[in-house]
Amino acid sequence: MKKLISGTFVSTITMLAFMAPAYAALKPAADTDGNGKISLEEFVIFNGEKDQLQRDKNKDGVFSTEEWVGKSASDYRTSSLSRFDSNGDGSLSIDEVVNVYIWAFGERDKNKDGELTGGEIPKPFKK
Repeated sequence: MKKLISGTFVSTITMLAFMAPAYAALKPAADTDGNGKISLEEFVIFNGEKDQLQRDKNKDGVFSTEEWVGKSASDYRTSSLSRFDSNGDGSLSIDEVVNVYIWAFGERDKNKDGELTGGEIPKPFKK
């Protein structure tokens, strides 16, 4: 009976057992295809929707300095405002914000495989 279970089968089952919790650990709104990884598109859309709801107080589609940086004035928010405010108006348009997310994705994708997995995935994406 033991000979019927191949090493490949056991390896596959073991791999699936470890993968299942990773799938379940991500918010469905973040991992829209359910593959347990965050693509650039998923990263941009999830962050955009979250920031639009939480930060764009007047719902004009533009993040003022106050809306983008907020009270916390984190290094990420402050540096991204100065770095990506291409027209120097002190606010970020949707296009400028998308560039922030693309840059942030690249910074998180340590192995440069085009996907965020494991420790590369930010906390807000997890359940």
